[in-house]
Amino acid sequence: MKNSIVILLLLICISPCFSQIDHLQILLGKTESQVRHYLDSLNSLKKNPYYKIEKDISQDGNLILKSGFSISDEQFYTCTSIWTFFNRIQGTEICVNQRFLGGVEYAQSNLSFIKDNFEFVSEGRWQKPFGNSKKNKIVATFKRNDGEFPTYVIDYFFEPVE
Repeated sequence: MKNSIVILLLLICISPCFSQIDHLQILLGKTESQVRHYLDSLNSLKKNPYYKIEKDISQDGNLILKSGFSISDEQFYTCTSIWTFFNRIQGTEICVNQRFLGGVEYAQSNLSFIKDNFEFVSEGRWQKPFGNSKKNKIVATFKRNDGEFPTYVIDYFFEPVE
């Protein structure tokens, strides 16, 4: 009986190491603080001693936050890198573009989320309303880059409703 309990507890502790997160959260409309909190929460799922959020600035002076995961954790996170791009709106940094990058073999869970929650527009492009906003919609795009190590890029961004 004692051995059964130990084995059960061991399986409960180990199982997250071999699973995969369902899909990555869309961060559009979130503040810099909320984005940092989400990225930190991803790291807490699978500790990475080299984890950090890199800060960068775009050509037009806007904030960019980048977070990367090791290649060995790509199956768990479904990507190797998350980039978020911000615009300063009324004194607050707001995420207006988000990008996931990784190997194509791990893109499916994020693509399934898009296909289940967005309206198909054209090849590699989907859209959905942004909350109750009548002015903006969220657009999702998928690009596959073939080569020796095929990769993917999923972009989420705002577009005005026509």
